[in-house]
Amino acid sequence: VRNFFQVLPSEEAVVPEEKPKAILANLSSDFDEKGNDIVDSVDFSILIYNWGIPKHPVADINKDGKVDAVDFSIMLYYWTG
Repeated sequence: VRNFFQVLPSEEAVVPEEKPKAILANLSSDFDEKGNDIVDSVDFSILIYNWGIPKHPVADINKDGKVDAVDFSIMLYYWTG
């Protein structure tokens, strides 16, 4: 049996030092008062406008050259409403 998880003592725990930059699904680059990404209907509107071959590369979230259901799925994963 393989161990997939290892519990570390609290003094050895790894804590990220800073929040990563804006997530790609935040197409409108808007943030709340705490600096968290907002992914909402504005971003959805941008995605739909660019459906198919993107008019603006920011809408191609997974960078495969097209805006499709995969990009929409990624956006829904990060949805904040």
